[in-house]
Amino acid sequence: MSHLGYQLESEIEDFFLSFTGQTKHDPILKADDNGLIRLNRTFRIPTSGAMDSMAGDVVTCIPWLPCQLKIEAKSRYEKTKKDGSIIFIEHEWIRKNNKEAIIDNQIPLLAFTFKKVKQDRLWWLLKDGDLQHLIQKVSFDCHARHWRRESGIHIGHLNKKKDKTKLIHKELLALNDNIHLLTIDNEHYALLRHKDFETLMKTHKRNDEKFKRQAAVIAKRRRVGYVQDK
Repeated sequence: MSHLGYQLESEIEDFFLSFTGQTKHDPILKADDNGLIRLNRTFRIPTSGAMDSMAGDVVTCIPWLPCQLKIEAKSRYEKTKKDGSIIFIEHEWIRKNNKEAIIDNQIPLLAFTFKKVKQDRLWWLLKDGDLQHLIQKVSFDCHARHWRRESGIHIGHLNKKKDKTKLIHKELLALNDNIHLLTIDNEHYALLRHKDFETLMKTHKRNDEKFKRQAAVIAKRRRVGYVQDK
């Protein structure tokens, strides 16, 4: 594990912990009311081999997500005179994380960064079907513009021989804010800026908080009604 890779994993861990009000000092495992040991928070998986049964780089534990996430984090830096900052998405990263996520009933994501860039450094890649599943669980209201589809625009430069797709940072910056798709192993993947992925997560959280408020009001009304009936 490179130092850069560890930094990205740690950044992603902190990002998801912020949604549950937790920190890295909170226990990863915790006993529930029945004494059963359960996952307590999002955590970065150590690379020492001590937890070989849990693959990926970061695994979420967020109660209001419809499905937990298994994130593979890649921080690579390459630069060419012609294209500027680039990254090669190795298809084996995707296949491996997909396989492991299916076993654990999780949604697989790839988080990757373009190093030494000032704008839109962090990006997220996930199956288009998984993104649609997450979108359908919430109402985006004024954020709906982020989720219009632009599947007709070619994204990425496929190298079948090397089993990689090259992404060029300046080409991605030229895209609008809609969803853009690329194809890996004949399956569509959605490419999101970090700000858009963050909007998705925040909307899920707001939706959960709204539901809890409504449930509390209904419960209070039922209690009042019960007392009045008596």
